[in-house]
Order: sequence, then structure tokens, then C-alpha cells
Amino acid sequence: MTDPGTAAAIVERVGSAAGGLLVVGWTQERNETSYLARDLIADAVGLMHLVTWSTWDGGPWTADDDYAVVVMRRP
Repeated sequence: MTDPGTAAAIVERVGSAAGGLLVVGWTQERNETSYLARDLIADAVGLMHLVTWSTWDGGPWTADDDYAVVVMRRP
């Protein structure tokens, strides 16, 4: 968990690292401080979005799902 308002800066820092994968999974709670999968993908400047799943087993994802696993990498 991160402090509200800090997630974009964390994603930017991770995106500036050379090589490797960013794999994150978290509950998609919807409230005033939510940071959803679509927010992560939008904030991930410098990272290529590979896939988003609804489970760690690779279940198909929709924006209405309660959980998201996002996989990105630096090109």
C-alpha cells in the first residue's frame, strides 16, 4: 500500500529503471483514493503494457473486475 497521491511517482521511478518486468497485482477497490489498473497503465510512461489479468492464473480482465494483475516492461 502506498500513501494517497504517491502511486504515479512510484510508477515513474520504476519505469525509469533499465530492463526487467513490472508485475503487480492488487484489489480494485473503488473509492476516492483508488488507484486502479487503468491508472497504472496511464502513469507508466516508458513502460510497455504487456497484459492485464483478473487473477494470478491469467484469467481474462475487464475494467469491472475486483482484482487486477498488470504486467509491463521497459522496451
